[in-house]
Amino acid sequence: MLIEHWIKAKYEWKEFHTDTVQIPVYLKGVKSGTLYKKGKERGCWLPRHFMLDRLNNSITYYDKATTAGQKLLGQIDLTKCYVLITDDKVVEKPNCLHILYSRGKQMRSVYIYANSVKEIVEWYYAIRSFQTQLGYSRNCVNTVYESYLEKTPAEGKGAWRKRWCILVADKIFYYKNIMDPFPKGQVSIS
Repeated sequence: MLIEHWIKAKYEWKEFHTDTVQIPVYLKGVKSGTLYKKGKERGCWLPRHFMLDRLNNSITYYDKATTAGQKLLGQIDLTKCYVLITDDKVVEKPNCLHILYSRGKQMRSVYIYANSVKEIVEWYYAIRSFQTQLGYSRNCVNTVYESYLEKTPAEGKGAWRKRWCILVADKIFYYKNIMDPFPKGQVSIS
């Protein structure tokens, strides 16, 4: 999917033209805009204003784009996160990013989507560019695999259970359902 978007960026959107040496702003790690975030409790998709925050090395999101009465709803530390472009066949929304980040001792999954492919690809590259500039390119993994697997309880007794699994770097995170906000557990494979 990324190869298709890169081809579109080069030939349709003309982002790499040599006529203009201007680098797209998002490749400089600067980006803000309205995206839709899947709620943790009710699971509905709500518009949120997202910003890359250079001061705190994070992505912050607010309830609305205007500064008057704007309420900070969350912050994702970019030094402790992985960003994946999800497959449209797997999640219920197209143009969706899965951000997996460490919150204390627990991992948290956040799903966001944009109205266009171009917008979500720009966000993906803005976050990766930002992480690389911070020196956290180890989080910019290219090989991520997501699929259903079956597992048994840790004791080895009991029925096999179908779990949604994500392989990132040297860990497998497993979830009860695809878009759960928190994994049920993780397995280190290093």
